[in-house]
Amino acid sequence: MTKSLLLFCFTILFFSTFDRRAFAAEEQAEIGVIGFPADLNVETSIHPAAVLIRSLAAQTLLRTGAQSQATASGSNIELLLAEGFNVDGEFKHWGFKLRPRVTFHNGRAISGLDVVYSIERCSKNSSNSPALRVSLTRNGRDDTENDEESRAIEISLLASTITPSLRSSFMEFLSNCPIIPEREAALFEKNWGRGTNLIGGGAYRLTSFRAGSSYTLTKFDEYFDLQPTFGVLKVRGFDDAGHGLTALRLGTIIALVTSDEKINDLAKKDETLLVHRCPISNVIARRSVRLSCTEKLMDFWNLRYVG
Repeated sequence: MTKSLLLFCFTILFFSTFDRRAFAAEEQAEIGVIGFPADLNVETSIHPAAVLIRSLAAQTLLRTGAQSQATASGSNIELLLAEGFNVDGEFKHWGFKLRPRVTFHNGRAISGLDVVYSIERCSKNSSNSPALRVSLTRNGRDDTENDEESRAIEISLLASTITPSLRSSFMEFLSNCPIIPEREAALFEKNWGRGTNLIGGGAYRLTSFRAGSSYTLTKFDEYFDLQPTFGVLKVRGFDDAGHGLTALRLGTIIALVTSDEKINDLAKKDETLLVHRCPISNVIARRSVRLSCTEKLMDFWNLRYVG
């Protein structure tokens, strides 16, 4: 995870009610991405396809952004896997409580140990992670027994002074750190994040892939939040941006992620399409899809067609 990833995380979609063209919950939708790497690592790559797939298949403790609720910490936070949090007056010590009865796609309960492992892993893999210490807690003390049932996590920032900038960076770090299962990640080792070897707790689970071509995701029925609109969502790669634009015009895909300015210019001339200027990469979508860009990950599971 790098600074580019934090900058690239770019959209949350907000859509209105169904009309007569709305998709049924079990239908499939496709999203196009230009330049699909054959050796894509879904866990760590900042390629648009990886960022999109991560946002669909994985889940984080929280999410920050303009649409989230303002808190006493000075950040706009939407709690996800965390059901609550507290912070001391100096913003050095942060306590999070994991939601009960949340599971990974393989059915195993998400534990405090998984959270600790994931945050340490993200910190190790990110050049922009603030210096921190993370542990399980019980009754305000370190849980040295590593009780897997513990849902209380404490994260301490190690800087002598916590500036607003550092606090903001820490919140962004957490909002982009996927919680993954410790045992399974250790089992797959270097192959973790490749192919369908990414088990998360997001709204969709990875079910199949074709190297350099596509990933297919199926809705996760045990997802703790709102169920996805689409039963199946496919992230499809295009070697040529023009072919992707043609597929979008024909309605084969519902959105196209591309930074090709020539394609963006062509799309602007099409009255059925709309170019959304998002950080790092733009998204071209049909005007029948209401989409807005923020600084966070793509949340395509709430997709709707509108009149």
